[in-house]
Amino acid sequence: MSEEQTIVAQPVPEATVDPVVPEQQQTEQTQQLEVGNLIAESKKYRGRAQVAEQELAKIRKEVEETRISQLEEQEQWKSLAEERAAKLAELEPIVTAAQEQEADLRADLLSEIPEDEHETFGSLPLNALRAVVSKLKTQRVAVSNAPSAPMNDNNVQLSKIKDSDRRMNWSNILESYKRKS
Repeated sequence: MSEEQTIVAQPVPEATVDPVVPEQQQTEQTQQLEVGNLIAESKKYRGRAQVAEQELAKIRKEVEETRISQLEEQEQWKSLAEERAAKLAELEPIVTAAQEQEADLRADLLSEIPEDEHETFGSLPLNALRAVVSKLKTQRVAVSNAPSAPMNDNNVQLSKIKDSDRRMNWSNILESYKRKS
């Protein structure tokens, strides 16, 4: 039972090392590191730019508010009214265009639901109307007017039906007898 097993070591062929492959791998790794560093640097600069833009907008708003408060203190109502009228005139075409687009979108959304639902959902805000329309669209099921199983006509005599047909339509046959009585 104590047999010795001899393990014969077979020589492992040495892999031929191509000196170009490690150099290519090193250059690819260094390129990937450089790309990663460039991406990180780009994100850092983008973050700084966003912070600077937010601060600039905040400072501009503060300057405008102080200018308006100074005009109010100096009681120069006429110039304030003219500035606000000019701003309103500038924004009015944008508002009318947005209202027209909203009305068109509302009409498109309402055209996708049944007409009896228009009164119910017509006054909803646009986002809620979108949600309702998408839910109603997903819940629609195509229904045909044809019955799923043939009904027994009065013209067919049940006593003359084949046994296989009678077995398949037994529930319909029973229903027809219940309706007759």
